[in-house]
Amino acid sequence: MTMLQPKNWPKWDATAERSVQLATELLQLRFNLLDQLWRGASYLVLMCMPLWLLLLHEQGWHVPLAFSLPCAMLLLPLAFYRRHLSYAVLSKLLTGLLWLIGLPWVMHYGLSSHGLWWMLMACVYAGALWGRRQILVSLPTLVLWFVLSLNVTSHPADSPLLAGLSLLCGGAFLSLLMHTSSQGYGALMRMLLNLKSQADILEIDSKQDPLTGLPTLRLMADRLLVAQRAAQRNNHKVGILFVDLDGFKAINDNYGHEAGDHLLKKVAQRLRCAAREEDTVARIGGDEFLVLLPRLEQGASAAEVARRIVHSLSQPFAYQGVDLHIGASIGIAIYPDHASDSEGLRRAADQAMYRVKHSTKSGYAFAHEFQEARSKKRLD
Repeated sequence: MTMLQPKNWPKWDATAERSVQLATELLQLRFNLLDQLWRGASYLVLMCMPLWLLLLHEQGWHVPLAFSLPCAMLLLPLAFYRRHLSYAVLSKLLTGLLWLIGLPWVMHYGLSSHGLWWMLMACVYAGALWGRRQILVSLPTLVLWFVLSLNVTSHPADSPLLAGLSLLCGGAFLSLLMHTSSQGYGALMRMLLNLKSQADILEIDSKQDPLTGLPTLRLMADRLLVAQRAAQRNNHKVGILFVDLDGFKAINDNYGHEAGDHLLKKVAQRLRCAAREEDTVARIGGDEFLVLLPRLEQGASAAEVARRIVHSLSQPFAYQGVDLHIGASIGIAIYPDHASDSEGLRRAADQAMYRVKHSTKSGYAFAHEFQEARSKKRLD
């Protein structure tokens, strides 16, 4: 028998399920952000398209239009098929196309052209989509803007189309940035609130058994430590009862796990009734329980609690018209008589329970009885 190893698998399954749920929400948040950025870039292309065509009619083909128009035309069909591509491909395509749309205008007209807004959008989107990789895009972009703006051909100041493009792109970029930021902030806050609530649930699950509602081994260990310190100050004793059910496996095998779960719930109720008001009953494994007696004047009090538990659990449990019968093997250890620390106390109670289970069953024994028996055997 493995001593004090939690076997509360449903609790761990719930924890794993919540972790998967959180990871799914994070992934969904990233895809939602990417989806909004794709739509924003597509709308901006549609708004700029008439002005580009008018500029093409006015000035004819030149370098900025020759590069930016094909990239803009490519961005639109990709926006319709974006849900069929992976996140990595979509994020790189989006930032790359924004770069290629804005860079020719900056190279030809300088930083005063609307290409500034396209490249700035590419940097901001890269930071939002890639996180720390933003610096790999932002810094080279700023250096490139500065170098290219040193020797460029300035566009005519009286060109209403170029001025209109700059105003349109600047206003659209700021509007998209504010909308995306507000949407992303709201989604992030909702996710953080959900994470906080899940963290609270995990904290409760780590201290409370979800099936029986009893404290877990973690909470029991904390209370045992507190009880030991109080015993040292006030010069009294602390008792531990290690309870293992007899015949529980046969009920699980014959009647199924639903019957076993039903039985464990009823056992938890009877243990609470048999224990004293100040005692703590905890479930530490599949059919293993610990009862903490935080204040004892003598060992007879612990024996009385153990007798009540054995008698209570020996009574039949009704389940779907059938009486289920089990017993209880209990090992009792007293602090500081049998051990001077928490782990030693639990180990002594476990060993005493183990001997009862393999001898008489459905009974109890103190740890010192077996310690004395072993000592006497060595002397003989």
